[in-house]
Amino acid sequence: MSVGCVEETYTVYTRTLTKARKEHACSACKETIRPGDYYTKVFSLYDGNTNNYKRCPACEAIFDELVSRLQENEQWPDERLNCGHEWSENFGEPPPEHIAALAFLSPAEKQAIPALAALDFFAQLVRHAARRDGVLTTASAAS
Repeated sequence: MSVGCVEETYTVYTRTLTKARKEHACSACKETIRPGDYYTKVFSLYDGNTNNYKRCPACEAIFDELVSRLQENEQWPDERLNCGHEWSENFGEPPPEHIAALAFLSPAEKQAIPALAALDFFAQLVRHAARRDGVLTTASAAS
């Protein structure tokens, strides 16, 4: 799992939870986002250049975890999660179990992530996601 850092700010940056009307590829893992699947659409304007990214729910959960960890150092993760640094290089430890488990989710389990995290756009529920007995479960901050 690669972790990247950007140290300058975007001029414009939006993240939108979207339901796919046609097939897309996740900009991070390259897996197919099927019609009807939820994904995060990202638009950015940086140094006069515009960029568009699409992330599946699992990659968005990883991205969100990285944002929460890197912001305290005023850094931002690479939008495609491919800067070339491993998790342990940046944080001195392996990824948390709930993040590592995202690599093994089925497409149906990935699609459960937005429904479970809709209250706070992946931030609270997905951060606490755990895979137990082959079923995605979450621990809500509101619980």
